[in-house]
Amino acid sequence: MQPINRVLLILLVAGSGFYFWRKQQNQVEYDRQVGALASSLDRRFLSPNTPSSQAESMFRRALVILSDYRTLVARKRVTPPEVDYLRDALGQAGYSSDFEISIVSKSLRDNLAVCDRTKIISEPEGLQSLLTGQTPVIRGGPSKGDLLVIGRRVPPALAPEVINHPANFAMMPSAAAALMWPYTLSDATMSAIGEFQTLNLIDSKTAADLKQRSGQLRSAKP
Repeated sequence: MQPINRVLLILLVAGSGFYFWRKQQNQVEYDRQVGALASSLDRRFLSPNTPSSQAESMFRRALVILSDYRTLVARKRVTPPEVDYLRDALGQAGYSSDFEISIVSKSLRDNLAVCDRTKIISEPEGLQSLLTGQTPVIRGGPSKGDLLVIGRRVPPALAPEVINHPANFAMMPSAAAALMWPYTLSDATMSAIGEFQTLNLIDSKTAADLKQRSGQLRSAKP
């Protein structure tokens, strides 16, 4: 074999080896990220017997993990798109329904967007608060200085059975949360009730009663 051909062969083998090594490393990192998110969103946390503070802490941690995954994608350290990542992680966490996976995924994206708008993800102190499960301080926007708490799309007074469901979490300034009526039956609340009824997490009778009360409240308005 000519020296030049030998050199080319060595480079080809080395390049192939590096490609497969890099691909293996990417898969290892992906599996690690899937496991991290799955452990934070374990479906067993949905039980109303789980302390809400624990479920909320794990959800905050999940937001940091999702943010980290987006950074890894941008740096090409992992390749699967976010939708596949969320499906794999939530499946490993115990979610089997495609619909439930979709509404939990939406909740994660929506709440992470709130954290971005309030400058929590971009600030080390805010990021550390989320990672340790603590309530972060809003660091930007009109509510700067307030706490970013986790409210509920369906108030616990109406449906305590979904108090810990991640699709029921809605991050908001504490001042806004304090103004929320615990028996609110807004359009957004009724939409969320419909989602949880679809998953059989709110029974048909409860959903029907709440729908009837919502109609009565609307008809009573002048």
